[in-house]
Amino acid sequence: MSHVTRHTSLPAFTLIEVLLVVLIIGILAATGFSSIGKFTESASAGSARDRIISMINKARSYALNGRDTHWCSEASGVVGATGDKKVPESYGVKIIFSGTPQKLQLLALDSKNPPSPCIMEERNLFEKAGMLAKTQTEITGDQEFYYSVPFGDFSMKNPPAASSNITINIYPPNADENTTPLRTVTINKNIGIPE
Repeated sequence: MSHVTRHTSLPAFTLIEVLLVVLIIGILAATGFSSIGKFTESASAGSARDRIISMINKARSYALNGRDTHWCSEASGVVGATGDKKVPESYGVKIIFSGTPQKLQLLALDSKNPPSPCIMEERNLFEKAGMLAKTQTEITGDQEFYYSVPFGDFSMKNPPAASSNITINIYPPNADENTTPLRTVTINKNIGIPE
């Protein structure tokens, strides 16, 4: 009697099927990673836009409410608890486009009490390195907006042409002149309210 061994094949994937699955997973991963990068840039631009609007609204609110503040010591130019508490002539926002990183400053201004302006708050415009904010082409340099106490009357340094509002465009890293901004802040040049 001879024994015949019967080999039964187990179900398995062929090499082509395995390679096809790996290829599909690779394509999905590459698409997902590029989408995540765009999403984080868009979120960073939205956060910067919100910081600009928040800082402008804070300065305007302080001016309308006549908020008093500790005044700067002459040496530092920065608000501290050691200065006299008083209501300044106006509050303002300075957007520093020229520096790296770009910054926002909340200012208190009073021509009778140097140093003026007095920096009440300062923060980076962007959390993510490489992002860029620019104003429209006819405005160059840093931008300053002021709201006088007690009525919140609006004025600014470097005003644009008579018919235009102030537009601040926020771009992704490595943007060129043809890049569409990720976010835009428009500030009414007559009353200083951001949109």
